[in-house]
Amino acid sequence: MESGQALWETLQRMGWARRYAQWIVAPFLPYVGENVLEVGCGIGNLTPYFLHARRVVSLDPLPEAITQVQRRWGHHPHFTPLVGDITDSALLEQLRPYRFDTIVFINVLEHIEDDRRALTHAQALLQPGGHVLIHVPACPILYGSLDIALGHHRRYTRAALLSKVEAAGFTPLACQPVNILGILGWWVNGRLCSRTVLPAAQVRLFDRLVPFLRIGERFLRALWPEAPGLSLACVARKPPPPSHERDRSDRIPLARTAHYVSTGAQGHDPDGPVSPAPSRAEGPRRRAIVPY
Repeated sequence: MESGQALWETLQRMGWARRYAQWIVAPFLPYVGENVLEVGCGIGNLTPYFLHARRVVSLDPLPEAITQVQRRWGHHPHFTPLVGDITDSALLEQLRPYRFDTIVFINVLEHIEDDRRALTHAQALLQPGGHVLIHVPACPILYGSLDIALGHHRRYTRAALLSKVEAAGFTPLACQPVNILGILGWWVNGRLCSRTVLPAAQVRLFDRLVPFLRIGERFLRALWPEAPGLSLACVARKPPPPSHERDRSDRIPLARTAHYVSTGAQGHDPDGPVSPAPSRAEGPRRRAIVPY
């Protein structure tokens, strides 16, 4: 299967995995502000989790993806889908008037050859004090046929991701591995079996197991805090002007953030109680407060 076909088929299949999508997005939601840029939105599987914001712009270089996103979520009056590449300098002037306070890269940076340029452009578009939310594949040793078929240029180590985030001018607030148990499944499919797309039955089964995987994740990390994960979740901030500089007290580890799910997405979390997403009036919520 060609790379484009494998990616498209994977996006379609991951659209079934709603519990997994909520697991990915939940730690980031306390950092979501009023004006959101979703980079590499694909077919819009994660877009609804940000539609509680005042303005959401979803960007993807594939016109066919944006067509599907428009069909799925275009009825929201505060939603704008755009065809574009975040590494394109000409796009910056088009996006700058939106004054984004949140930029999202969920399973996107690994697809961008010049990821440093993507992060630098994100920093230029972000308002001072705004957040960049990043989720990327981890453990380079796992790189195999699945990564190649999906168009991944790399898998990240924590040190490599933090280096690029800081080089772009961001201050990291948290960067943690997630999904310990997913490592085995990716190794079997991508290294042992040399598959180019995850089997549909596996995706459905995995999604049903997410509630138990989340419990297992908490248990294993309590025993082994430095355990690796299939992915890395990172939150970083564009420093505010010096006169508005805050202390380190607003740095929060992702593992301790509340589990928020936008009621505009699926309405409830099938594997646990739900807190509503923070309203615009309340601003981003903060739970456990410790230094990075």
